[in-house]
Amino acid sequence: MSQRMKGRVALVTGSSRGIGRGVAIALAQEGARVAVNYVNREDSALEVVERIQSLGSEGIACQANVAEKEQVDAMVVKTVEAFGRIDLLVNNAGIVVFKDYFDFSAEDWDYTCKTNVRGLFLACQAVAREMRKTGGGNIVGVASIAGERVTARSQIAYCASKAGYHALIRYMAVALAPYGIRVNAVLPGGVPTDQNAQFLSDPGALAFFSRIVPLGRLGIPEDVAGAVKYFASKEAGWVTGSLLVMDGGYILR
Repeated sequence: MSQRMKGRVALVTGSSRGIGRGVAIALAQEGARVAVNYVNREDSALEVVERIQSLGSEGIACQANVAEKEQVDAMVVKTVEAFGRIDLLVNNAGIVVFKDYFDFSAEDWDYTCKTNVRGLFLACQAVAREMRKTGGGNIVGVASIAGERVTARSQIAYCASKAGYHALIRYMAVALAPYGIRVNAVLPGGVPTDQNAQFLSDPGALAFFSRIVPLGRLGIPEDVAGAVKYFASKEAGWVTGSLLVMDGGYILR
């Protein structure tokens, strides 16, 4: 590995599993010290920390619900106390509720939007305050192509929340630029994870989505990690407010 993130500190929300886990490990492979955020899967988060340490880097586990301000603030304080600063925030935490439009409750709506949009705002604001003190940094959101097109009829709040997510990314790119903070997002297509297992567990569904993706496969966490590493690199030093679609060409169909 290039170790191009040696000495840098990354906080990855929702990184005890799925895409976040893959991103956290990929950043550690590049030399970053990583704070692994989780909500209630401490054992999984500690396993990721052990994996990070096995790569010769440093890691800590930070419990926090990103939709709760006090918990987010405590997570940021813990990371700074452990590592001295935060150079990169990867806002990966998010949820999806699969239900028919007429079965979707107000509680389902609030839960989804609170986690996906409020959570993005709270984490970015808290981390940006720290980045402002140290001369800048990078924020990378893990968003979704669902914010650009309707990917499933059962994802009403998810699609709406990700559209709001994309707008907030663009706003923060402008608002935080004077402080040397770049803000970008990756928009993955289908990446099998625990979150969407209900949707993709059917072999027929997997085969269908693999068939309609022009590149012939669904994504993997390492695909997203590659985009995150690019946005955090010097090569992306003039890139901010970008929404990078990464879906094997699916959105073009």
